[in-house]
Amino acid sequence: MPVDRRPHVLFVEDEDTVREHLARALSDEFTVETAAGGAAALNAILRTRPDVLVTDLVMPGMDSVELLRTLRATPSTSTIPVLMISGRAPEALRIEARARVRNVLADS
Repeated sequence: MPVDRRPHVLFVEDEDTVREHLARALSDEFTVETAAGGAAALNAILRTRPDVLVTDLVMPGMDSVELLRTLRATPSTSTIPVLMISGRAPEALRIEARARVRNVLADS
């Protein structure tokens, strides 16, 4: 069986429809794994380190900022590139999230 050498993307999104749609859209070019939230993403990352993590900013439970904080505090995951996205976050939340992410990165 041939080895899949496409980059491995972990896509984290709590909304099923969005998660499935974007996973399909990326699957031609990337090996896509999905998770429905931050805790599931962390478990997936600890099993198989992705080349890049794409995560929704606003999720119930462990949000993307807490996920990033956990990844940066763990030597084996601290260098995974992370892209945070959001289609619904109000501007005030985006500003707060940017500040929280800067704080996480400053603490790393």
